[in-house]
Amino acid sequence: MFAIVDYDTGNTRNLKKAFDYLQVSTILTADPQQLAAADAVILPGVGAFAAAMAALKERQLVGVLQALARSGKPVLGICLGMQLLFESSSEYGEHAGLGLLSGRVSALPTDLNVKVPQMGWNQNELRRPDSPFASIDAAYTYFVHSYYAVCPATESCGDSSTRRPGSKYCSASKCDWDAVSPGEEWSSRITTTSSF
Repeated sequence: MFAIVDYDTGNTRNLKKAFDYLQVSTILTADPQQLAAADAVILPGVGAFAAAMAALKERQLVGVLQALARSGKPVLGICLGMQLLFESSSEYGEHAGLGLLSGRVSALPTDLNVKVPQMGWNQNELRRPDSPFASIDAAYTYFVHSYYAVCPATESCGDSSTRRPGSKYCSASKCDWDAVSPGEEWSSRITTTSSF
C-alpha cells in the first residue's frame, strides 16, 4: 500500500482518486506510523513552497519524511511535492526544503518571451536509459508552474527533462528518492507508479 501524505496542501484527494482508478491501494494520512508502515510514500502538493513546508512542520512531518527517505523507503514527490524534496526555494523569499535532493527551486526565467506561469502540455525527454521513469519518455505531461528545480550539475538532477522555448528543466528525478513535476491528475494516461 502507498501512503499519500495528507497535509492540506493541494491535490491529495484528486491523487487518491487517480490511484483508486488505477486500482492501486493507498491511504491518505499524516500519521507517522502509517507512513512508516506503507510500501512507499507519496508527497503531492499545490501552492506555495513556504506554506507547504509550514504545513509539514505544523504536523511534525519534516523529520519523519527525511528519516523515511534516508532509511530507503521510496518517496515520490509530485508537483509542489517534487519541489519540496530539494534543499531550498526562492519563492516569496528564501525557504529551506526537505534537503533530500541537491539543488534549489527558482523562478522560471521571464526574459525568454514566454508566458509565466507555464501552463500546458510538455514533452518529456529521457536523459538516462536506465531511468525508472522510462514509461514517460517522449510522453506529454501537463504542467502548471512558475518555479522549477535548478540542480548543481545536470547529471545529478533529472532522469527526465522537459523543454519550453529557450529553456529546459527537470521533470523527473531519481536519486535515492523519486520526483515528478507534472500534475498527475492532468497527465491521466501517464503513470509512474509501475516504476515506483
